[in-house]
Amino acid sequence: MYSMSLINTTEHDAHIHKIEHSEEIPAEYSASRTHVQEIINAGEYDHLGDTLYAEMLARRNEDLRELSAKAQADKLIGRSKVVLPESELITRLQESKDSGTPLKVKYGIDPTGPFVHLGHAVPIILLDRMQRMGHDITVIVGDFTTAIGDPSGRSDSRPVLTDEQIRENFATYSGQIGSLIDIDRATVVRNSEWLNKISLKDLLGTASKIQMAKLLQRDDFRKRIEGGHGITQTEVLYPIVMGMDSVFLEPDIELGGQDQLLNMQMCRTVMAAHGQRPEVVISTGLVLGTTGTGEKMSKSLNNYIALTDSPDEVYGRTMSIPDDMMVDYYKMFTEIEDSELDAILKHFHPMDAKKLLAKTLTAIIAGQDAAAAAAQNFDARFSKRNFEHATTGSILATLGTHALIAKIAEERGESLSAVRRLFASGGVSVIDADNVKSTPRSEEELEATIALPSATYLKVGKTVILDIKHSEDAE
Repeated sequence: MYSMSLINTTEHDAHIHKIEHSEEIPAEYSASRTHVQEIINAGEYDHLGDTLYAEMLARRNEDLRELSAKAQADKLIGRSKVVLPESELITRLQESKDSGTPLKVKYGIDPTGPFVHLGHAVPIILLDRMQRMGHDITVIVGDFTTAIGDPSGRSDSRPVLTDEQIRENFATYSGQIGSLIDIDRATVVRNSEWLNKISLKDLLGTASKIQMAKLLQRDDFRKRIEGGHGITQTEVLYPIVMGMDSVFLEPDIELGGQDQLLNMQMCRTVMAAHGQRPEVVISTGLVLGTTGTGEKMSKSLNNYIALTDSPDEVYGRTMSIPDDMMVDYYKMFTEIEDSELDAILKHFHPMDAKKLLAKTLTAIIAGQDAAAAAAQNFDARFSKRNFEHATTGSILATLGTHALIAKIAEERGESLSAVRRLFASGGVSVIDADNVKSTPRSEEELEATIALPSATYLKVGKTVILDIKHSEDAE
């Protein structure tokens, strides 16, 4: 059941709905997007990273209740893999707005291990959005179903955990996902609370309404049979038991990873068999692991970022992903808009785009202070090496103030006044031989700092890195 995994968003980019600013969009929601877009339109890319970082984090607290039903649906569909049925999602959202009654949203996770990783995060991020839309969230910790073992995507039967192992794993889950969702405003339940009370007669009565062919048409079951591996009776019953969760809770919507799509479809079938209105299913896609081998994020492959990792580990592991995976990570884990991401990819060096992503992810998991420290620690360890391979030219440390500004303006292809404006925003920095960065706030301070014997590199904005020469002969 609830092993949470996600998708490669490149498969569904065509389904992303761009929200147009209109009378349906609250002013405070529009203001954030307009602010960033004004910076992009003005070409002030030296300010874009810091502004977008602040806005992406602020958007995680946006009140989305005043968005129209269509706009709310766009916020969910745009970051999902499959919605069944999509028209029903919009209908339910509109019914909720018309009646003033929150929708009931279900999400389940089986405590098969002691920690949650980012491969589980996308459905939880969508849960957070639905919570901010005013809907009621129920998180099911599948202590009963963990004891059965979810067969989804397995080539063999899943090892059965003991009750003690399940309790130990469950104990930390609420705290871990609390960085992604306001867990205090959600309802957290264990499905043993009701599944332990289901009689054999009730279970068989439900199973009698489900054709075996519907259960055995699953690719994972078919492949196991063809490969000579057995399928236990409990594994066949697993999706029906998961459907009993939905019968008990009667949710309007269920969210889960792409590997849970068949199980969630069975939940719809079981609800219909009990005379209930079937839930709407929203599945998210597969998060690829940090190693870039094309395999999904997994504990067993050691290619994951855990919510329990230290800030330095979160930042560093994010920096290790291949450049071509940044789009997926931005779309899955952040509140960035498509037009904003386009600007980042077009105007930022890939290293700077990845640093923005790493800092944002670290802030989401560990907080902004921890993210700032992790970014500084990373730069202290790795940036000097990057500077050595990224210099765009050199500059003589003995130049006077005016000549320094003129040289920088020449390298950037900008006016003297445009360069001078960079000081106020911290866009000029000097890196010394020990990889310590200082940020001059005036032309005079720059002249004094660059003249220090230890001054090694001058970084201006995101793209210009000049090797500092301390004599005419060196140049």
